[in-house]
Parts: sequence; structure tokens; C-alpha cells
Amino acid sequence: MIKLKDLLTEKKKIQGYYLMDQLEDLAKDVKRSGEPKAAKALMYLHAKIDQTARDKDLSVDDVFDYLDDPRARSIAKHVPEWMIEDLFEGNKND
Repeated sequence: MIKLKDLLTEKKKIQGYYLMDQLEDLAKDVKRSGEPKAAKALMYLHAKIDQTARDKDLSVDDVFDYLDDPRARSIAKHVPEWMIEDLFEGNKND
């Protein structure tokens, strides 16, 4: 039996392919708004997911782990945390 506490604390996850599509669309929108460095960081995330986790379900913490990588820290500062968290807000696990 599933407890309510478990449902409330469960992290939302998104399938890698779907997350890659969202990141690509967001990068295009951000680039059009005049923020090419943020778009580059989002496409970096797209490439990392494509290389390592496109068939897996990813949580927001997994994405932040990619941005916490030493090679990504210089571009990660251009992507606010809320931008990544918003990708997971609309997702509902059924």
C-alpha cells in the first residue's frame, strides 16, 4: 500500500528523450530572448543527457549533478535554478 507521505516526498522524474526535447525548445526560446550563454548551457545539458541518460528517467537532482560537474561550472552560472526546476513542475507521474 502506498502511503501519502511517500507520494508527497517522491521526486518527479522525466524520461531522457522528453527532457532533451524540452531543453532544446527552451534553448531556442532563450537564444531568441538574447541570452546566448544560457542557450549554450542548456544545449550542453542536452548533449550530456544524450550521451549518458537518454533512456533513463531523470530527476531535477540528476540535472543539477550534470551542472555541478567541474567542466560545466563555467556555463552553469548562466542558467538559473528556477529554469531547470520549471521543466519538472508541469510533469505529472501517473
